[in-house]
Amino acid sequence: MVHTNCDWENALNNKYVRMALLALTTVSGIAGIVVAILGDIGNNPKFGLNSLSVTNLNISGSEITGIWDVEFLAKKP
Repeated sequence: MVHTNCDWENALNNKYVRMALLALTTVSGIAGIVVAILGDIGNNPKFGLNSLSVTNLNISGSEITGIWDVEFLAKKP
């Protein structure tokens, strides 16, 4: 005997169906997060030094003082 009518309201009230839907949603969410994280691993940022200048340089013993102007570059490919 084959049932052709489906009572969705009673099916969703079933505890096992709700647990199965919750488990499916949880597993799908975790898998999506893992794929998003692992998919971004190969895109490491690039760092570099654009410019460096020092004015009013003073060296006294083990102390080096001056006005340091440093420009770094951080770029995501």
